[in-house]
Amino acid sequence: MLADLTHAVRELTRQPRFTSAAVAIMALAVGTASAVFAVVHAVVLAPSPFPGPDRLLARAARHLLAGVGPVDLPTLAAVCCTMAASAALACAIPGCRALRFDPIAALRESH
Repeated sequence: MLADLTHAVRELTRQPRFTSAAVAIMALAVGTASAVFAVVHAVVLAPSPFPGPDRLLARAARHLLAGVGPVDLPTLAAVCCTMAASAALACAIPGCRALRFDPIAALRESH
């Protein structure tokens, strides 16, 4: 274990730019994880200061959705169909363009 640690330190001191980039990325990752946990803790895990927080959220959602209730099935079906149609269209356009090319000919031309 000690030999592995000394080898790692030796390799990291040989490449100072890589080491500084790796340390900066790790610092950003730790900072981001801490910030995300702080937000999740404040919003989700901490107890709500209001009595009946579920009613408050439902009321806010109904106000934001212009009177659409949380169990409005026709609206839910319309949204699902719209999302499915847009996903199909987003996949169909590149797929049709890809069908125009022969992959073998493209590979032959690339070499």
